[in-house]
Amino acid sequence: MKAAVHNVARAHRRIVASRLRGFFLGSACLVMASLAFPGGASAEEATPTISDVPPPSGDVAVSSLPFFSATNGWGPVERDTSNGEQAAGDGHPITINGVTYAKGLGTNATSDVEVYLGGHCTRFTAMVGVDDEQNGAGTVTFSVAADGKTLATTPTIRGHQPATSLDVDVTGAQVLDLIVGDAGDGNGNDHGDWAMPTLTCT
Repeated sequence: MKAAVHNVARAHRRIVASRLRGFFLGSACLVMASLAFPGGASAEEATPTISDVPPPSGDVAVSSLPFFSATNGWGPVERDTSNGEQAAGDGHPITINGVTYAKGLGTNATSDVEVYLGGHCTRFTAMVGVDDEQNGAGTVTFSVAADGKTLATTPTIRGHQPATSLDVDVTGAQVLDLIVGDAGDGNGNDHGDWAMPTLTCT
């Protein structure tokens, strides 16, 4: 089990490193293009890179930020609602053990939401748990990673369990990953909510 976790973490680090290398190469190409063509490349001609996404500032809800990337086990990741079903926008108010939250991300394991921080943020907080729309079913884990390094992981969380509080130091991180796992038993009913996910940034 430990070997498997180590392999997953190592693979994740390689993916993030590759994306960051692509970001820096893309930025370098845009600089070279501007030098070669003083008039500048048009939006249609330039390949979008992470440099086009401004880093967050102040205290900001993650659900209000653009995603660098997002994968989800059932339908799309939903903003400020539960996961719902396969269609976009079919979720419900985020509710964990009877408590409703106005802001958040509704996911289904296995999911991974990446947000660009650009080294501007110091703290990430959230309340996490299985959404009540699954009527007590579902088992998930939540992990917070930055630049390929896992910073925090919850134990297995089950349906109708009170929300678990996360408070993670993300000082200096370029890319934040919010990962929901299936706790090793498949992803049926695994509607994992990031309730009130908030970044503190400069």
